[in-house]
Amino acid sequence: RRQRQMCIRDRRAAARAADELAAEETARLAARARKAELLPDEPPAGAPGVTRVAVRLPDGRRLDRRWRKEDILQHVVDWVESAELDNYEVCLATHYPRRVFDRAEYASSLEAAGLHPQAVLFVEARDALADSDADSDVGADGGGCAGARAQPNGAEAAGVPPLGGAAP
Repeated sequence: RRQRQMCIRDRRAAARAADELAAEETARLAARARKAELLPDEPPAGAPGVTRVAVRLPDGRRLDRRWRKEDILQHVVDWVESAELDNYEVCLATHYPRRVFDRAEYASSLEAAGLHPQAVLFVEARDALADSDADSDVGADGGGCAGARAQPNGAEAAGVPPLGGAAP
């Protein structure tokens, strides 16, 4: 009888854990959908002031979209985060010249960030679920990628925290 009670308790605990995981997944999908809905409309090709941004994801996929040069870098981050990038903190970087965008720069326009008229970025994804041991490699203001240098301006980002990551 005691063994049966333990088995029932174990099943209930497993069911609660499964329910919690399902609720977390539902919340993550809802947050992803909200970010996608809040993105500005894509301007037509050939319109004045259009910036074309291509982003390479850690899994090898490539995203490509047009933006207005006045759109902010946070919109690009939200766009990437809405593209099913699970359990990673998004950190945008350029290959050459090497540049890692700090959260403080996310409020900058694409033009001010030097991405107009076109840019190719890649996502340096740091496992957002990993222990905070990797935080020693993050910029001094907590806003960079693993291995990124702190940016000199240190201004606070005005944006949405990354999915699966800590708030800025």
